[in-house]
Amino acid sequence: MLNRKLIKLMRLNRKLLNPMMLKRKLLKPMTLNQKNLLKPMRLKRKKLHKLMRRINRQLSQLTRHKPLKMKGSQQSSNRSSQLLLFILRSRKRFRPSDRLGLLVGRGQPTAKHQGAGGSKTSPRREQLKLRFAELDSALLAKPRNADRIGDAITETEAAAERIMLKEREVKKLKEAKLTLHALEQRKILRSAISRSKKYRSVGRLTQLVEQVKSESLTDNQRLMLRSELEEADELIERERKLNSVDMQKKQQQQSMMTARSLLELRAYQRPVESVHKTVQALLLLAGNYEKRTRKWKRCQPLLKGVERLANGGFDATSVDPRIAARSQQILSGIDRREMALQSPAAFAVFDWTVEAVKSIKEANDGENFKPASIGLQRRILHVSKEEDAMLDFEDFGIKRRV
Repeated sequence: MLNRKLIKLMRLNRKLLNPMMLKRKLLKPMTLNQKNLLKPMRLKRKKLHKLMRRINRQLSQLTRHKPLKMKGSQQSSNRSSQLLLFILRSRKRFRPSDRLGLLVGRGQPTAKHQGAGGSKTSPRREQLKLRFAELDSALLAKPRNADRIGDAITETEAAAERIMLKEREVKKLKEAKLTLHALEQRKILRSAISRSKKYRSVGRLTQLVEQVKSESLTDNQRLMLRSELEEADELIERERKLNSVDMQKKQQQQSMMTARSLLELRAYQRPVESVHKTVQALLLLAGNYEKRTRKWKRCQPLLKGVERLANGGFDATSVDPRIAARSQQILSGIDRREMALQSPAAFAVFDWTVEAVKSIKEANDGENFKPASIGLQRRILHVSKEEDAMLDFEDFGIKRRV
């Protein structure tokens, strides 16, 4: 009779709490994850209290248990939260004997006591679920770590031995492997791009780009490699243009730097970085402090005073070799072919500056040919501390102490 009444009570409402959970010794403190589960369940306090009173009334009639007291807002709130959690957990169904045994304190049911409605999961399947959860976490992490994803794939495959994978699990594992392959390809492409910029050679980069494009990439892989492929294509196209330049023909067309070429450079409003650096190296040889030429708007009027150099008024012995070494250091990162592509004026200034540095080095027999630092330039070129601080203030907005 008691079992029938319990079964009837459990079937009244699926939201009702399993009576076994109301036992005080089974009430445990909730974890943070369990509290987060309660957020979507927004039951009003009065409705919840009414539900608890109904359960207590039925339990007191059936099992002679002492009803739960609801004194104090804190205790009531804690019990309410636990009840909501138990409602979320009350998915499994046990046999009437198991319910009664739990109600009178005989312990929790084991796997062999579960009825046909209970879900029996093997330990291997549970382990596999954990591995897939770790794999999902590695794939969703930002930024993605190839080593972490690779370890997660290895552990998941090890846990999947002798287990028939579901279709969605096979698909997820395949996507993870494709993502790992794309990350490895992106790392290789970035390394090749950096080497191409450093050594100005795109042979290896071209092979990698062709190899990646020949593979059957998914949309996600193409999205991951898009920026690297675009940058690589730009480098390859730039190198192709540079190789197409006939340097001998350019040399014949532009014999030397003239006042006209300097006037053309002064007309530039926003030149590329290579042109700006070439003008910086030229102005440094002319005795202009490097900080004065950091901004292009200050370089333009200074070019007017360099016309005397174009007319043959340059003396290699009048330039400190350390200043010439610094000028050579500025020009070292510029490709001569790139200057030929920019304009005849920029190409002429670049060639003249390179030859001037060579003549200064030969005139001093290579002695003291070490790049001058900013502080050493200030002493060699007799720049005051006030001017140095004012240049910093104009460029960065911070006035140094003088």
